[in-house]
Amino acid sequence: MPIFFTNLADDDGWETLHFDQADPSFYWNDGGTFEAAPVDIARTFDGAMWASTRIEPAFKWRGRRIRPGFTLPKRHHNLPQLIIVVDGDLTVGTEDGQRTDHVGAGGFFTAEADTPYVLTAGHRGATYTECWDEPMALVETTWHDDSHWVRR
Repeated sequence: MPIFFTNLADDDGWETLHFDQADPSFYWNDGGTFEAAPVDIARTFDGAMWASTRIEPAFKWRGRRIRPGFTLPKRHHNLPQLIIVVDGDLTVGTEDGQRTDHVGAGGFFTAEADTPYVLTAGHRGATYTECWDEPMALVETTWHDDSHWVRR
């Protein structure tokens, strides 16, 4: 792999992130597949997130960007996750809604496996990297029902 330099805060190298209701790595917390969930993932996200095309996936990292003020519905992953904010800021909410923490540029947080959380981008949006300690092909996401979903 050649040496490559990029700045994730730049606007180059981003593409709209499309979510698929039938993604086999997505599950619904009330049981069953996400495909049968009572929510519409495409309409919920509707261009609110972007994926970096400049991060080499072999390193188990992904670059993500969220539009200002957008809240990702509650979810958890089957593996521990690390998120490092590189621009803007995020508010991270706990499963029970009793605690929120603010994470600005240069900050990070970890989520243990099977720990539900909600992410909300600040007024300037948020750009971050996320990674797991296993290959991304092993990451499973279980989505929870909350008020941030567009219903079918």
